[in-house]
Amino acid sequence: MPYPPIAKLEFKQIPESFFSKANYDLLVDVIDEMKLVRENPELSFKSSNPEVATISHGKLLALKPGKTKITATSEGKSAVLNINVKENPAAEITIANSQTNVRTGDVITLNATAKGNNGNAVAVPITYSFEAQPEDNLGQGAEGQINQDGKFVANVPGTFILSARAGTATADQVIRVRKRRIARDIEVVGHGQVFDVHTSDLWVWEGQDGRDYAITGTWGANGDTYFWDVTDPANLIPVDTVRVDARTVNDVKIS
Repeated sequence: MPYPPIAKLEFKQIPESFFSKANYDLLVDVIDEMKLVRENPELSFKSSNPEVATISHGKLLALKPGKTKITATSEGKSAVLNINVKENPAAEITIANSQTNVRTGDVITLNATAKGNNGNAVAVPITYSFEAQPEDNLGQGAEGQINQDGKFVANVPGTFILSARAGTATADQVIRVRKRRIARDIEVVGHGQVFDVHTSDLWVWEGQDGRDYAITGTWGANGDTYFWDVTDPANLIPVDTVRVDARTVNDVKIS
């Protein structure tokens, strides 16, 4: 079913002020003739004065003081936002975080503050980023994450440089991240023995009769799925087998 035609576009959550050398997310509601907000609409943006500010994919980059008009367009309908970019008053940034030796998974908050030439705090956007120097280079995924509230978490151990920027003012902080070392000893209580095939995965649940059951899949085998009574972990009892035309049975579950 096609969407109703678009009736209008509206900018929303517009920042009170725009400062040079800062970036902003411009949000636009695309409203159709049924007064419903279109989800994930196709939008294009244009700045009337790209020397003052440019925009791409809704991200506005304010370059220098001046005025510009930002036009958002979708399916022939447009909305215009007049922007006056002011000189960024940030002269320095301080970082109040005191946690510089942490573990992987620990969340720290930079608590950065932008200050003007007089040393007083100024309300301007602060952009956060980091540089990672992990202990190994094994091609793992993201070394860490930082959001634009200044919260950072490391996924791997190593040395990290956390940065806060407002206008031309920047501040850096070096932190050291060590392994979390959450390994614990485990006690094997019982075995569910399957000798002729590899087991793929395991799902355990409580049945309506109050007993505990489990399903195990098989890998590179005959398409068997095994059902177990695991109420007594020291005495795991196979209760049924289901076979399908497959070599591997994985992600078996009950819902």
